Amino acid sequence: AEAVGLAAALLQAKAETGLPVHIMMGSADYALSSNDAFFDNTTAASEVWLVGNPLATMRPTSIEQLQIVKVAYGAPRVHISKVRLLGQLRVDGGELNIQDCIIEEISSTSVVGGKLSAKERALTVFDGRVILMRTVMQGHSAGAIYVASATLILIETTIRKCQAPAGGAILVCGHSTV
Repeated sequence: AEAVGLAAALLQAKAETGLPVHIMMGSADYALSSNDAFFDNTTAASEVWLVGNPLATMRPTSIEQLQIVKVAYGAPRVHISKVRLLGQLRVDGGELNIQDCIIEEISSTSVVGGKLSAKERALTVFDGRVILMRTVMQGHSAGAIYVASATLILIETTIRKCQAPAGGAILVCGHSTV
């Protein structure tokens, strides 16, 4: 029921013309489809804030789609604060601010239905801007962050126990700023 409430609030944020939208998340486990937290130029809110508490968790509903947040070109600025994130985050030309969060690799036991096959980094940033503040990224077996032609700002952020063939913590390509 909590996930349905969050999905409905996210849908409202997409329709709330020109106003900032603040979504407060309770101490619950929120299973989201890849379209629930997808923000692009059709999102009408001026800014979106997802604010939880240390017991709020966002995770994917399916092992076929591990992405839980996507911010694309033309999207308003998106802020996520005080949430445990189990899944992949992607920025394609937008701006995402993550503060006081824990971003952990999702395990096959975290999603209904079995084994994981997708092995992408926890955070992928193409031609966008991401700020991580007081955030911990841990346990990502495919690497923590990939940045290509983008800006990544890390403030009091810890990346630990992440590995990949290249750039286990951060892999930077193109004209990027870290």
